[in-house]
Amino acid sequence: MKYCAWQDRCHQEVTRKLLSLNIYGEELDDIIMTLLEEDFLNESRFAESFVRGKFHYKQWGRKKIVKALQNKNISPYLVKASLKEIDPEEYRATLRRLAIKHLKGVKDYHQRMKTTRYLFNKGYEPELIREVLDQLY
Repeated sequence: MKYCAWQDRCHQEVTRKLLSLNIYGEELDDIIMTLLEEDFLNESRFAESFVRGKFHYKQWGRKKIVKALQNKNISPYLVKASLKEIDPEEYRATLRRLAIKHLKGVKDYHQRMKTTRYLFNKGYEPELIREVLDQLY
């Protein structure tokens, strides 16, 4: 319970932690059921806080966030629902701010290509990257 109270966790993380503590089988299932019943383990809450954190603190784009949630075995429905935590205007503003910051740091003739690659690796959509960079040039 302390492990889940400290920060939101997904089922996969809790299962992995219990397995590392050599807890298997029915005992593992009982612990997970207790955590679910007492609301220490909530996939929906986890997905929403994960999206908020990765976008606001690490400035990840939607594609990278979706991939990370898929790697944690979060259902496609919860992934889609949790992406609503990102305000579209704030998303565009963050993309623009990252593009401007990166363009200032790159001074050679490959400036646009390097900035595009950087933003793509951050998980932003290619169409949005192109649109923002067209506005900046």
